[in-house]
This record gives sequence, C-alpha cells and structure tokens, in this order.
Amino acid sequence: MLEQFKKKYLYGSLAAFLSAVGFGSLPIFAVNAYDAGVNVISLLTFRFVISAIILGIINFKKFNLKEIVDYNFLGLILIGITYAVFNFSYFTAFNLIPTSLAALIFYTYPILVAILAWLLGQEIIGIRKATAVLIAFTGIYLVYSDFQVVASGIGLMAAVMASLFYAFYILGGNHLLTDTLFLHVIFVTCFISAILFTSIGIFRGELFYLYGLDVYIYLILITVISLISLILFLYGVKNTTPTVASVISMAEPVVTVLLSFSLLGENFSLIQYAGAFMILLASLYIVLARQIN
Repeated sequence: MLEQFKKKYLYGSLAAFLSAVGFGSLPIFAVNAYDAGVNVISLLTFRFVISAIILGIINFKKFNLKEIVDYNFLGLILIGITYAVFNFSYFTAFNLIPTSLAALIFYTYPILVAILAWLLGQEIIGIRKATAVLIAFTGIYLVYSDFQVVASGIGLMAAVMASLFYAFYILGGNHLLTDTLFLHVIFVTCFISAILFTSIGIFRGELFYLYGLDVYIYLILITVISLISLILFLYGVKNTTPTVASVISMAEPVVTVLLSFSLLGENFSLIQYAGAFMILLASLYIVLARQIN
C-alpha cells in the first residue's frame, strides 16, 4: 500500500512538473506564430474552438446541460468571460513586450489573489504577507527598470490585466467548484471563449487562416499542449496535494524565462535576475501561506 502511494505521489509530482513545462512553453509558440503574421484574435479563436470541440467529444456522455442551468448558470457565464479576458490580455502582452517580462508580471497573480481575498474578507494579510507583496512589486520594478528596450505601456498593462483577471478566475472558480462539476467549468469557459473570440474576430474582420504549414503547427501545438497540460495538472493535484501541485507549478515562469533566453534571444542583467528571484520567492510564499491557511 505504501509503495503504491509513493508511486502515485511520484507520478503526480512528475505530471505537475510536465504541466508547468507545457504551460511555460506556450508563450514561445505564440511569439513564433505572431512573427509569422498571426494576430491574437485568430490564435485564440483557433485554440478555443478546437479545445471546446475536443472537450465536447471526450465528455459527451458525461455532460449534462440541465446540471449547468440548475447549479450556477450565471456564475459560469461570468467566469467564462473572465477567462476570455485573461487569455486575451495574456497573449496580447507577449505580442507587445519581452516574453520574460510579461511572464514575470503575470506570475504575480498569487499576490493579487491574496490581496483580493483580503479585500473580500476571505483572508487576513499579516506582516509577512504584506512584506511578500512589497518584495514582489519591488522585484517587478527591478526587472522592468533595467531593460535595454522601452517596453510598450499597453503591453505592460495587458500583463497586469492578465494577472488580475486570472486572480478573479481563481477566486470565482473556487467558489463555483463548491457547487459545480469541474468538467462544467472547463467546458463552459472554453465554449464561451470560443464564441467571444469568434464573434469579435468576425465583427472586426481579424480572422485570418491563410497561413503556411509552419503556422498551423504552432497553432496546433498551443491548443494541444494547453489541454494536455491542464489534464496533467489535475492528475498532479489528484495524486499529490493542491499545495504540492501549486508549488511545482511555480516552475512555469522559470520555464518561460529560460526558453525566452535560449530561443528568443532575450537576456537579463544581474539586477533583473535579483528582481525575478524576488517575484518568484514572494509568490511561492503566498501560495504556501494560502494552502496552509
């Protein structure tokens, strides 16, 4: 029994790590797709339409529309819109500012979750958490202040918005999951995102898919890797603990930064490395503190 538990724990930890690697690689594929002429709306429409179709096929027999309506239909709609805004902001940021900077700004979302939970009266922010928040924002300043290129203000705002709306998504998702099956949350968020991005793309005339094979390889990789990474993360949570899976997922921004250095030619100064370390350390502390609470 103990050996079986150890094996499941090991496999769960490995799955969580592979999930972090997968999610961390998405910005790199997105940047390559942008360089080939793909716009953000086309990329996200392709991703979510295909994802919604795949999830619908896989879970066709398990899916129950009546349960969605009976539980919290409006809540699911709102969380779906929140997820769509997060993705648009997230992938827009990578299109406008250095990938490493966008990733590190986004991965302050545990800090924002703690702040929002405090504002909503769900958590208490003590001296240690307040110090972690200060350290994280100091780290962002150090990373940004020493960049050799002037980052787009819109791009910086998009990264901040991505972090903020993902924090909203986490808080809203945790609330919904007390009454709603996880399958419903994931499928509805993808379905709503697909509808929103398709509608916006048609209205603004931004849906273009006359690309070469290399571009479609990037689009397919982004779609498939995001779905596989999500499944791996859930497997990791199931076979370890939410704390362990969350801590391991902090490898995600590290993977993004390392890949941006090796594949996109970006680099950091010593000051920026110090800032990145401060951001990750502060976020890791907040994750652990929230799970312990």
